[in-house]
Amino acid sequence: MRLDTSSRIYVADTYNNRIVRMDDMSGTNWTVLGSTTNQFINPYGMAVDPFGTIYVADSRDYRIVMADDMTGSAWTTYGTGGTGTGQFDSPASIFAVPATSPIGVPSFSTAKLTFGYIVIGTSSPAQSVALANIGSAPLEFDSIASTGDFAQTGTCAGALPAGQTCTANVTFTPTAGGTRTGAITFNFGTAGVNPISLSGIGTQVRCRRRR
Repeated sequence: MRLDTSSRIYVADTYNNRIVRMDDMSGTNWTVLGSTTNQFINPYGMAVDPFGTIYVADSRDYRIVMADDMTGSAWTTYGTGGTGTGQFDSPASIFAVPATSPIGVPSFSTAKLTFGYIVIGTSSPAQSVALANIGSAPLEFDSIASTGDFAQTGTCAGALPAGQTCTANVTFTPTAGGTRTGAITFNFGTAGVNPISLSGIGTQVRCRRRR
């Protein structure tokens, strides 16, 4: 359980898979975070910072979740199951420590793009990844790079101002048949690296013999 600067009560309602907020112990203004679009599996710990940003140890999803408010605005996740870097095994607690100065914070519209079947040597229609800066300072790019049979263009370059969004447009041009994989990687220097996984299937053109 946590209190915010208005002394509202926040509860990690673990086995109901949700976060509950209420104004007081009579349940006034009972509000729930956790629905078909913003889902948890056994959230075990949570914190709220002085700005109202909510952080959740989403235990059985093996990740940390951040949301701007109880509507799930700017829903952002980090982590997968495992023992390596960026992996958790049932995180149970979390503490929000406000930044000492304004920072840029990236939020992506998707974690993967799938292109389906594309003829070898031809390019697919572009698919987009939207990047929003939900922080309070410009988000600096060190680099954006794609790997595999994928290429990217778009409006993401230099520094993205706070509250603004840019778009990376990704195309798939298979060089061989079968499943092809790659990534588009956003490098923010000290703010970290965010890869978006990419996949598609290369296929041959089949010609019918004339009779």
